[in-house]
Amino acid sequence: MHDFGEQRQGEELAHTFSLVNQGDAPVKIDGLTTSCHCVVAGDDELGPMTIAAGARFPLPVRFTTGTAQVTASGRVTVSYHEARDGSAAPGQRGSLTLGVRADIIPDYRVSPSEVNFGVIDGLAVQRVSRTFRVVPEAATDVEISEATSSSSFLTAEILPKRPNDSDVEIKVDLDLSRFTQSKSLSGSIILSSDSERVPKSSVPVLAKYKAPAEARPAMIVVGSDEVGEVSREIKVTTSRPARIRDVRSTAADDGVRTERDDRQSASEHRLKVFIAPRRETALDGDLEIELEFLADGGESVVRTLRVPVHRLLEKGDADE
Repeated sequence: MHDFGEQRQGEELAHTFSLVNQGDAPVKIDGLTTSCHCVVAGDDELGPMTIAAGARFPLPVRFTTGTAQVTASGRVTVSYHEARDGSAAPGQRGSLTLGVRADIIPDYRVSPSEVNFGVIDGLAVQRVSRTFRVVPEAATDVEISEATSSSSFLTAEILPKRPNDSDVEIKVDLDLSRFTQSKSLSGSIILSSDSERVPKSSVPVLAKYKAPAEARPAMIVVGSDEVGEVSREIKVTTSRPARIRDVRSTAADDGVRTERDDRQSASEHRLKVFIAPRRETALDGDLEIELEFLADGGESVVRTLRVPVHRLLEKGDADE
C-alpha cells in the first residue's frame, strides 16, 4: 500500500511500484486490473512484461482523488505465471494486489454524506423531508448555486443562509404519492458549485417504502392470443384493516370491469377483473382501487392502489 498522505480533491497523483521476482524462474505478467476508474496502471512505454529471476520491474500507477470527501483509495491486481525455459505450458500462477490511498482535504464536505429516509410507512405519510449541510473546508467561501434531483420523486431546495453561518443547508423532499407497491427507492441530489476542483458532486438518497396495501398480481397483461372477454383475479392485502371504497378503471371505452369476490376479510380482499375483447386497438390503463383505512385516533385515511392493465394487439392488427 502506498499512502499519498493529505491531498486535495481532483488531484492526479503518481507512484511507481517496484515488482521483485524472488523466484528462480522468469515471471510473465498476464494482466493488470484496477478496482476503479480512478486508478490507471502501466503506460505506453511499459514494454514486454516479463521479469527475470531476481530482477525488478517498475510499474507506474496514476491515481486521481476525484470527489472523495474523507479518503480515496484504489487497487491494482497483477496476475502472473512462471515462464520456465523449455516448457510451453505456463508454470505456477499467482496474483499480487497493490494499493494506493490518500486522506482528502475537500473543498467542502457534505454532512451526512448520504440522505437515508429509512423505512417509510405509506399509510402514515405521503411526503417526507430531510436536510443535509454543505460545510466549506479548503474552499472557505464556496457557493452552492443549484441543487437538482436525478429522480422525479425527489426535489431539492437550497435554504436561506443563517446569520454568521457559512454552512449551506439543503432540503430534500420525497414524494411517495405515486407509489402503490412496496419498493426500495434510490436517487441522488446533484450539487453545482463555484469550486474549481469539484464543480459538481452527488449526494445519494435512499428510502424503503412500505405500502399500506399490495396487489397480487401487481400488473395484468392479456396476451394477443387470448380472444374474447378475459377474466383475472386480484388479491389485495392490507397492512391494517381496510375496506374497498371504490374501484375504477382509467382504460378507454370501459374496457375493464370488476366484481367483488365474496371471500373477504378486514385485511384481505379479492376482485374479479374482466377485460373486454379488443382486436382493433390495444388496451392500456390502470385499475384504481380506493381503500379506506381506520387510522389511530379514529380518523380514516384513504389510499389508492393502482394496478396497470394491458391487453396486447395481435401483430397483424398492429401493422394495419
